[in-house]
Amino acid sequence: MPAIAPAQVSIREVATIGSTNDELMAAPLRRPPARPQALWAEVQTNGRGRRGRQWVSSSGDSATFSVAFERSLDEPVRSLAGLSLAIGVALAEALEEFGVRLALKWPNDLLCEGRKVGGILIETRRERELERVVVGVGLNLVAPGAIAGPAAGVPPGASPGGLFSAQVERATAAAIVAGCVEAIVAAHALFLVSGFAAFRDRWMSRDAFRGARIQLHDGPSRLAVGVASGLGESGELRLTGPEGERLFTIGEVSLRPERDAG
Repeated sequence: MPAIAPAQVSIREVATIGSTNDELMAAPLRRPPARPQALWAEVQTNGRGRRGRQWVSSSGDSATFSVAFERSLDEPVRSLAGLSLAIGVALAEALEEFGVRLALKWPNDLLCEGRKVGGILIETRRERELERVVVGVGLNLVAPGAIAGPAAGVPPGASPGGLFSAQVERATAAAIVAGCVEAIVAAHALFLVSGFAAFRDRWMSRDAFRGARIQLHDGPSRLAVGVASGLGESGELRLTGPEGERLFTIGEVSLRPERDAG
């Protein structure tokens, strides 16, 4: 296990920011690789999820934060394939400490009672044999009735959810962010040592669609239809259809229940 203890990561707080991911990604890369850093914004005005979807947060309604990691590429390093899935496991387990039971939707969504309550966006930057990985997280803290304006990071027509039924106090939100950051740092450290294998069974125990008929889309194009059959060794989605079992990597592929796919 790398010698990076979660307790050694401080969380910088800001009142308002465009995007926590953008802020951490833009900092110069210098040797030696920097220690993990975390940034939490009470209000985020220009955040985004996968496929460029907007993720806007407001104080008390949402929690948006990012964690940055750096490493040297001078020596062979482990692939990051499956990292977003490992982070999903870590977040779901951390949020159980606050009385919330979450399921996971491949590749990067957190679900509560079948509704999306959070998402993960991982971005990377490489320069002069250094790599920075920024893990961005957006959580809807409250149920839809308490969210003002468009739901954060949710496609048009979808029904978002929340972790709680009413706005939470700032101290509770801070505790949630701190617990999630600690879980992300620990998961990242374990992933670099053991890869996705350390998380695969844990992810599948929370798989919201295992055994369900689904469609896979790349933007407007439908790629495949079949039954979700768990995950491959590196986090690929296993789909059983007329052509037998196929594996799909994360990329920009999105999963939809067959009943919701148009």
